[in-house]
Amino acid sequence: QWKFWHNLSLSLRIPVEELKDRITAREYQSWKHYELVAGPFGQERADYNTALIVKTLHEITSMILAVNTGKTEELPKLEDCLLKFKYVLKEFTENSEAENVKRFIGRWRR
Repeated sequence: QWKFWHNLSLSLRIPVEELKDRITAREYQSWKHYELVAGPFGQERADYNTALIVKTLHEITSMILAVNTGKTEELPKLEDCLLKFKYVLKEFTENSEAENVKRFIGRWRR
């Protein structure tokens, strides 16, 4: 549920706590229903769309190679193209914000 709140917060450009204070239970349920009908929104939608583009490009490239060389390969599933996040939120909630940022940046430099 925290993920939904953060996606909605990013989409509406309102801090999570402010959003929770402002949104009614009825509006919250409306947004949950919207997500069920329309699919993910915000950053999740961007990740899905990017993965779909990568998968499509791979399929086109594979078809061209198969036609020209006769070689075929197993095509990836959409899930294989989605970003996989390996850092756990717990690591970023136990220390001060400054320590969290330093640790996060340090991991990206490795």
